[in-house]
Amino acid sequence: MTTDATIPELFPRGVRDPLCSQGHVVETSTDRRLLWHLARRMSGCGDPHLRGQAQALSDYLHSTCEHHLHDWLTCCEPRGEGCYPPHRQCLWCHSVEWVDGPPVEIG
Repeated sequence: MTTDATIPELFPRGVRDPLCSQGHVVETSTDRRLLWHLARRMSGCGDPHLRGQAQALSDYLHSTCEHHLHDWLTCCEPRGEGCYPPHRQCLWCHSVEWVDGPPVEIG
């Protein structure tokens, strides 16, 4: 198993840091964080074989995601373009849970 002590500095903070950007402890294992990082980096690769592997890895990670949800509970007042109602979003797969149901169109 990989530990924070064995992750080189060349990997970003999100792979190594026990806290997320909002200061909450991230329970996701370092190994899994590293897999998310590698899948994202490989997806932009010029080699089609590596891009295919990245897509397969990404599909696996999304289907087995151990969500770490960030709360986005405030909204712009008055609501305007680019403002989303209160929600929670996963740090890894970016799935969204709406706090008060799905958003309503502005208009």
